[in-house]
Amino acid sequence: MFQTKQILKYLLVITIILTSFRVTLFSLKFILGNEFPIVVVDGRSMEQTFYNGELLMVKGVENKSNVKLLDIIVFYEPYNRDRLIVHRVVQIVSNNHLEFITKGDNNISRDPWRVQEGDIIGIVIGKAPVLVGSFVMIIQSPIVTILMIGVLVVEYFSYKKEEKIIEKS
Repeated sequence: MFQTKQILKYLLVITIILTSFRVTLFSLKFILGNEFPIVVVDGRSMEQTFYNGELLMVKGVENKSNVKLLDIIVFYEPYNRDRLIVHRVVQIVSNNHLEFITKGDNNISRDPWRVQEGDIIGIVIGKAPVLVGSFVMIIQSPIVTILMIGVLVVEYFSYKKEEKIIEKS
């Protein structure tokens, strides 16, 4: 019985710590001014600059004319809005509206599309090592969320059970 209580206490502490990390990540949406303030690199197209699994901090850009040549931007993939791309701006085209031509630092040629203003999430302002990116991906996963809720539910019922035992005494 004592060992189970100790394990539950440790799990509760871990759940509280993970929850505080998640709250911090959520707060970054407002601090950095965009929907995706943290992006984890997925792929090799930006190697030499960013590597697979690294965590990038992305600052939102309200006025897209502030995006400059050679900035590294995060944008929705033009043919698949469920996917984000991290590439460098290699040319800016200004007709009636701004369009950005991009290229991965590790790619031979430019991207086959023009990034529209509305597709830009923001500009990369920093990075963290692969371990941090992996940790963020893990704590944001649905499985960890379910486990955290499970720990809280078990802890709640364990507490209620202790209350009933104390009341009977």
